[in-house]
Amino acid sequence: MSIGRLLFRFGILYGLLLIAGGLVLTYFEAKSNSGLNTGALIGSVAWACHGFAKKNRRYFTPGEKTKVVLGMLAVDVALQLLFGMAALASVGIGFTALLLGVLFVAVLHSILIYVGVGLMKKPLLKQGVIDG
Repeated sequence: MSIGRLLFRFGILYGLLLIAGGLVLTYFEAKSNSGLNTGALIGSVAWACHGFAKKNRRYFTPGEKTKVVLGMLAVDVALQLLFGMAALASVGIGFTALLLGVLFVAVLHSILIYVGVGLMKKPLLKQGVIDG
């Protein structure tokens, strides 16, 4: 599997999880969605990394890991902006506030993505998906 394919799979799953989670929260009239983004992100990172390792029978080289982390962050920011723009009118905040919010979330998510990609190697080794 290529890095591009991994990022495509990550983006599709992450977007679908955000939409499905948002619909569930709306249905149950939840007042907070603080864990939705984080849970969707962690699940999507794990699933994409597992898929890459399973298809290629190896984990990322250091160069690939950098591309994967930056690519996942780019997809994350794009989806945050897309969903933020869609909600902009109903929330009543300005575009500048949206950009600052997305920037703040991007910093936090970059750490989460980096750690998540790094931590996935050990369970994959234990499961025998990849060789050490």
